[in-house]
Amino acid sequence: MGGRRGSGTRPLRGVNVTHPTIAIEKAPDFIREVVQANMPVAAVFHATWCPHCRKFLPTFEALADEFAEHVRFVTVDVDKAPDLEVAYKIGKIPSVLLFQRGRETNRWVNEQDIAPYRRAIAALIPEHMI
Repeated sequence: MGGRRGSGTRPLRGVNVTHPTIAIEKAPDFIREVVQANMPVAAVFHATWCPHCRKFLPTFEALADEFAEHVRFVTVDVDKAPDLEVAYKIGKIPSVLLFQRGRETNRWVNEQDIAPYRRAIAALIPEHMI
């Protein structure tokens, strides 16, 4: 099971992760933390050897810092969770999937700009909560 929110997280190799993210390695954890979540969830599928992933992870971390109060952020290393990579049809990494009530609402593949993520995430948060 991955790191838990508030108790620190397991850092990704080569990346200092100090914000509230949850590392997912098993399908049951993904179901509990993403599919059954009572809040929106952003999941990044990545690999430690992937240069585009390493370039993107600081953007994902910034989003986690900005929206942690309203959105859960999880990381899925495709080398540790190949079953999730197949189940969610991850063809290229990094891929970010946004979920609301267990359903995928948005998907980005190798999008490095933070703006599309901010717009989509903000749209899932009730206005009175922002």
